[in-house]
Parts: sequence; C-alpha cells; structure tokens
Amino acid sequence: MRLSELCWPEAAAVLKRDPVVILPMGTQEVHGKHLPLSTDMLAPDRVVALIEQKRPDVLILPSLPQGNCESQTEFPGTLSLGPELLYRVLMNIFTSLQKHGARRFMAVNGHGPNAGPLDRAGLALARRGARLMEFNWWRCVWDMNPAW
Repeated sequence: MRLSELCWPEAAAVLKRDPVVILPMGTQEVHGKHLPLSTDMLAPDRVVALIEQKRPDVLILPSLPQGNCESQTEFPGTLSLGPELLYRVLMNIFTSLQKHGARRFMAVNGHGPNAGPLDRAGLALARRGARLMEFNWWRCVWDMNPAW
C-alpha cells in the first residue's frame, strides 16, 4: 500500500500496526549520454513494485530521487544533497513515521554513495528502538533473477 494514496486516518491505523515501511531511493545523476538522469531510481521503483505485488501489507513511501552524488555534480542535471543533508532527510522521514508507531524500515537503494548516510541512519534508529534494513539491489540482482 502506498502512503501517498492513504488519507491521514488510514495512515494512522496502518502505522499503529507497525508495518514494514519501504523507502525507494536513488539519485539524479549522469549515466553517460544515452541514459536518463533517473537511472538510479528505475531499479528501486521496480523492486518495490515487485515487493508490493507479493506483500500488499507493506507501507511504501514516495520515492526519494535525490541522494548523495558529490562526484558527478560537474554534469548538468546531476543533483546532490551531500552525505550530511541526506542523513538528516532520512532521519526526519523515519522519525516522523516512528512517532506514529513504525519501527521497521527498509531502504531500497539504487545509488552506492547513499550507503554511508543509510548506515549512519540505521545505527541512529537502532539506538531509538527501530530497525533499518538497507537493500542495495545491485549486490544481489543475479540472485533475484539470473536472466538480469
């Protein structure tokens, strides 16, 4: 179920059940002259759609298409929050949901340099009684579907 499609009383009821909350995330960056800047969001959005088909009880957040991409900012269209701001954005998102009952989070990450801020957020959440699972899809893509 998509958080963006719920009204707030529905969201309150869902969050009280402590669902697995999934955040698809990536970045906007250059991928050569032939691929769109949103390339790092294509896989996380697809993986989350597949999860949703099998587990309609999970709560899916709107995609976070900006991440930490300091190394590509010389290319027009690349956007970077940097590691510190990305960490703060992640913590604000997760803390907002934790306040209403969520304790189990999953980030489906499409961009390697987001891993540091995610690791840091996971540690901070653990200290607050929550958990963050970081799923970097490219590390197990062949296990998901050998044809890929």
